[in-house]
Amino acid sequence: MKENHRFFGFKRESLVTVLIIFLIAIAWELSVSLGWLSSLFFPPPSVILSTLIRLILNHKLVDNTGITLWRVYVSLVMTALLGIFFNVFLQRMAVTLAPWKTEQRI
Repeated sequence: MKENHRFFGFKRESLVTVLIIFLIAIAWELSVSLGWLSSLFFPPPSVILSTLIRLILNHKLVDNTGITLWRVYVSLVMTALLGIFFNVFLQRMAVTLAPWKTEQRI
């Protein structure tokens, strides 16, 4: 029978996962503060957390999330339409350039 290892009511695996996440965040924070990572491309976790808290308190998080989701939706629609256009274009080019290679469809 497998023993149920718990520490302060939490499973040991859960605590190890949280510990690893904290260690990665600390290493990330130190790497940025020591100049090993660019804060432009890798903002430290403290800046990310403070920005998240500020956006929540200013009630801007929902607005910004909605704008981001709208941009993702528009990009998805545009790329889908572009993909359909290129598919039709390449199919017609295949028929025009090599009509003997197209199969007869019923």
